[in-house]
Amino acid sequence: MKIEAQLQAGGIAADARLTRSLQQFESMLTTQILSPLMKSSEEDEGGGTDGAAAQIRQTAIEALASAMSARGGIGIAKDLAPRLQALQNEHASAGPKLNSF
Repeated sequence: MKIEAQLQAGGIAADARLTRSLQQFESMLTTQILSPLMKSSEEDEGGGTDGAAAQIRQTAIEALASAMSARGGIGIAKDLAPRLQALQNEHASAGPKLNSF
């Protein structure tokens, strides 16, 4: 299920920019989690360590992380969305503050 649908199902009305940012954050975090796993797997199998192979693995990890986060990921975006949306709404309702001298 996509992150937008998960948020709507939970009654969370997050704007598109916030949703996209959270999805990108979750994708980057997922990439960081998956990278050591791939490196460990590669070492166990005696895989190549040349630059081209490493670049291909990194690209594959990033693609996997992006695909996972676009479909709901590991749930971090869903957990953070209501809190960040509330902060965003609070900030918007406070309006611009004038400097007091």
